[in-house]
Amino acid sequence: MPTDRFVTTITLPWPPTQLNPNWTGKLRDKLRAKKQYKHDCFYSAKEDMPSPPAWVKDGEDVPLTIEFYPPDKRSRDDDNTIGSVKYGRDMVAKALGVDDKHFRPTYKFCEPVKGGKVIVRV
Repeated sequence: MPTDRFVTTITLPWPPTQLNPNWTGKLRDKLRAKKQYKHDCFYSAKEDMPSPPAWVKDGEDVPLTIEFYPPDKRSRDDDNTIGSVKYGRDMVAKALGVDDKHFRPTYKFCEPVKGGKVIVRV
């Protein structure tokens, strides 16, 4: 990890309801939502970070802060929220060119914003 704490901020869309681990709808709806969310997150990551920071290398730990800004004030279970963004996290790893097993995340749950979003700070 660098000593200067270079930070790249990536804004991901709020994950669709179908990606919640407790969602009980039709599998085809979940697969469709997963495919679309992965696409959206990969291109959001590439847009916000055209090239990975020089200090990010595969095989080394990558510290992350993931901030959740829900779309409304409904109460959400923290582990389901974290699970819902799994595919987005995978796409951030792909954009960085690292294996996501090297991520060392911390999570923040923030106030709602219209439409919701997930901010990833590398």
